[in-house]
Amino acid sequence: MWDCHWQPPEDYGTRYTIGVLSSSEKYIAWADRWCERVPELGWMLYDTTGRSIGPSYRGKPVWQIPPSALSRHGEFRGFNFTRGVAAALAAVDAFAPQVLDLWGFGDLFAGAVTDHRYPEAYMAFKRATRPERLIFEPPAVGTSRIGNHDFGIERAVIARLGCEVRHNGETACL
Repeated sequence: MWDCHWQPPEDYGTRYTIGVLSSSEKYIAWADRWCERVPELGWMLYDTTGRSIGPSYRGKPVWQIPPSALSRHGEFRGFNFTRGVAAALAAVDAFAPQVLDLWGFGDLFAGAVTDHRYPEAYMAFKRATRPERLIFEPPAVGTSRIGNHDFGIERAVIARLGCEVRHNGETACL
């Protein structure tokens, strides 16, 4: 994710191979202003309309996730997936794996928010960079929808990918 610089290395590691960007003008403007880390290989850009930002961003190549990778899920066409799910869908579309192992993604596998607290490092980043965005209340545990994301719908999409799905190395029941 372009905004991974707030993540403490002891909790999230230091490897940053491929970044994920939404082609939304709003998110690109935020990345232009706040992005501190650049991925080693390049960026995956997603948008269901196929909008592009060009062949490179911050000196690294940009790979456009084909809109078909996100919109081939029937009634879910045009849904605004979280960056993690967009990246997973792009990987399945590009590589057709027999096994997809997703690390993290706790809210997705639960289909709802499992912990209403944001990491303190993330909140410190928000306070320092965008204090006007701190007016939100943390989502309640059990809430499926946060802003324009819906973990219940994302869970259903991942369940229908046609490959074995694992969560943190363990076979997942979706």
